[in-house]
Amino acid sequence: MTMAFRTLKDSVISLLGTAAASRFRVVGYKQRATSAEENADALRTVQVFYSGGQFPKNSGGSMGPIAHDVTLKMELIVAAAASGDLAALASPDSSAAEFAAALESFQESAECADIAIDELADIVYQIIMDGRNINLGLTTGDVSNRWIAGIEKNAPNAKGEYVVMSASMDLTCRVSEVLAGDPGVAADPDIGPVDTEIETNMFGSDSADPAPSAVRSGGI
Repeated sequence: MTMAFRTLKDSVISLLGTAAASRFRVVGYKQRATSAEENADALRTVQVFYSGGQFPKNSGGSMGPIAHDVTLKMELIVAAAASGDLAALASPDSSAAEFAAALESFQESAECADIAIDELADIVYQIIMDGRNINLGLTTGDVSNRWIAGIEKNAPNAKGEYVVMSASMDLTCRVSEVLAGDPGVAADPDIGPVDTEIETNMFGSDSADPAPSAVRSGGI
């Protein structure tokens, strides 16, 4: 049985992907085919990770169910095209004019990227915290304490002909984990017992070497 935190992550990916409406792309979401015009914001990406969780001992029985305080990290990335050669910023061979032109292009693109990352964070926050999505897209099981405590942004960075900015948002909530037990792995009928021999010398190097011990693995 799949644990609830894994189902929750898939549900959040599906929730964001369905609501994206071509405004951004969700990594792992299988979206329908879109036209070139609908892909205008393909440089905006959201990825969801399970970053960790806690199992409070006072919030569950030893036989289950167990309360699981989950943290899902949502990584947001945007890119803005630059009009100049940004490689000139790092090249020691750039002339003053080339460096100035690259710097101006970087600053203009960084401003566009900053606006884009703020807009993307706005959209994602509103989707997740929408009252209609209180169960984060899950149709079974309970979700409680859903919360996004803040947004953390990183500085713009030149990558080739683009200026890239990223941000992260931690989504926390509580789900209930059922202790169904590990089903194990069924034996492969095509692989029978394997006979092996292990030489042992329990009496020291001066003693006679006893006969090898036969060990059968994979069955009796």
